[in-house]
Amino acid sequence: MEDTIICSEKVSATIWGDTNTPRLEQAHRLIKVEDLDGALGLLDPKEILWEIKDNMHAREEDRSLLRGGLQALILRIDVLRAKGLTLERIEEICAIYEDVCRIAAEKQEWEWVMLYNYAAFLYELNNHEAFGRGYDILKHNKKNREKAIEIAERLNRMIETEAKAGIGREEQADVHHLLGLLYTRSRRFLEAEAAFVKAISLWETLRQEKSGYESELAKGYHDLGVLYLEDRDHALQEQGAESAFRRAIEMRRRLCELGTDACATDLAQSYERLASLLFTERRLEEAVALYEKAIGIWGDMLLCRPNTSVDRKVEICYRNAHMAYLERLTELDAGHMLFGQIALKTKELLRSRVRLYSALAEVEPEKYELRLREAYHDLVAECMRIFYHETKDAAFQAVTMYARQYRTKPDPAIGDALKRHCALLKNVYAFAPYEREREEMEDELRALGINCVGENVAITREFEGNGKNF
Repeated sequence: MEDTIICSEKVSATIWGDTNTPRLEQAHRLIKVEDLDGALGLLDPKEILWEIKDNMHAREEDRSLLRGGLQALILRIDVLRAKGLTLERIEEICAIYEDVCRIAAEKQEWEWVMLYNYAAFLYELNNHEAFGRGYDILKHNKKNREKAIEIAERLNRMIETEAKAGIGREEQADVHHLLGLLYTRSRRFLEAEAAFVKAISLWETLRQEKSGYESELAKGYHDLGVLYLEDRDHALQEQGAESAFRRAIEMRRRLCELGTDACATDLAQSYERLASLLFTERRLEEAVALYEKAIGIWGDMLLCRPNTSVDRKVEICYRNAHMAYLERLTELDAGHMLFGQIALKTKELLRSRVRLYSALAEVEPEKYELRLREAYHDLVAECMRIFYHETKDAAFQAVTMYARQYRTKPDPAIGDALKRHCALLKNVYAFAPYEREREEMEDELRALGINCVGENVAITREFEGNGKNF
């Protein structure tokens, strides 16, 4: 379940209105100049809770201080999250939410909003890639999940009496969607399906009445598809998942065409999920086409701003696409006319991976040089297996890359890789039809400062500064 569903600004707007206090104004000024510690000092929870207690019985027309106090506590949560979630901060946030939800329940006015934000926060904690540092996932995930479901049940009961709770259809859809995510995480698949279907139905009705809601609908269909993928016992799992993902892709593609840039990563996510489904169904070439579309989007994002999370997604897509091509090749005889076409596509996929990591390694060598080495290794191995006549070009490029890295950082692992690829290059050229080609290869390696003598590979003084054999 990839979508982020915390939307406190959108949901809380229904209760805050134009509420403001001197404390809030000063806290916002501190946050604007990035003085987060100063803002936390100002937003002292004990002091705020005392003020809220003093205003609990204020008349409706004089509740601005009460509302301001609740908003100050929510703002403290936002600042704690901005500083990075450690176990200590997570426990404080949960404690604040407990207090806020208790106060809201006593006032019987804003409870569903606070419950929604609390449950959404607990759901996001389970996406532990973002919050892994300092957080014992195995110990706390079950507790968070159970607490989130408890809150979801309270939300569900409130939706059944939405007239009393004052929950509009847009907010009802948000709550049903959150319920679907929470039920899916707890493997309560039938309840999750009902919740997603209800959310989608509400968003469809709202779209017919006024423009918009395509982003929400796409999110609903995508998460419904993920549900069907995870529910292995669902009778219509594969058919339902494919249909849901295609609806999400159609909408997200349209949003991207309209210039909604924030939708690009969501579109890539839907491409990747549908690709994974088609891979399991052995629709390998369709799967690769979708993996490549996801790579195109995420690769552009990486080139603009390297990101660890996106980096992992790109690498997974490359590896899955490569695996799909290899499986397709095993289904074909080498003489089949499709074999050569797929082999060429496989090589181009691996070359595009090399190009991406070459560009990234120029910007962040420490982070991407290892990935670049892995990309070259896979390219050389694939050329060796399918395109033996092209292996010498790929191997020479790899040797050049390893030599350049070894010059900058004489790491033994890089030296070992350089030696292996030099040996591979020599073996390839052993099949060269003319002696002149082998001589040219040796001259080019010497120009790089590499001497291949027998089984030894040496970095010469001209290259490394103090001749080194390995």
